[in-house]
Amino acid sequence: MEMGLRPRLCFLIRTERGYGFHLHGDKNRGGQFIRKVEPGSSADLAGLQPGDRLVEVNGENVENESHPQVVKRICEVSHRTRLLVVDRETDDYLRRHGLLCTEDLAVEMGTLSPRPSPMSTPCASPVARVNCPLTSKFNHRQVLNYPASESPTQDKEDRSSVASSSATDTE
Repeated sequence: MEMGLRPRLCFLIRTERGYGFHLHGDKNRGGQFIRKVEPGSSADLAGLQPGDRLVEVNGENVENESHPQVVKRICEVSHRTRLLVVDRETDDYLRRHGLLCTEDLAVEMGTLSPRPSPMSTPCASPVARVNCPLTSKFNHRQVLNYPASESPTQDKEDRSSVASSSATDTE
């Protein structure tokens, strides 16, 4: 697989302001997409990008689930979540080569990675945490700049904010 084209496994923690991203369903393309990422939020620090397609939530594939089902999965664990996402360019590459988007192909992003990283720094994140075990270290080498994909179409899509567990966008 080409170096810059990899799914991203993003580890997020919920703060008093939520996770800091907005999710929407795209009926034309199918699936759930990241519409907006709040600067400085847990989602931002974890590497989510507008236009990313959501593949898994906490290890469960959500590609064929409805928007409310996906939001429910994200909110099932009250203080953290693990999202497998793929940008449009990587998604196209995987499809062209007949590859499934799985955690095995992903690069880990964010501050809650369960696997210790070889070059990590102490827990020092501007985002409040419920706890900070030794394995919750941030690997600065794993934060890659991925180009934002084109924004998915906006006509009559399901949208919700995951900035809070119950907010829904009405734009």
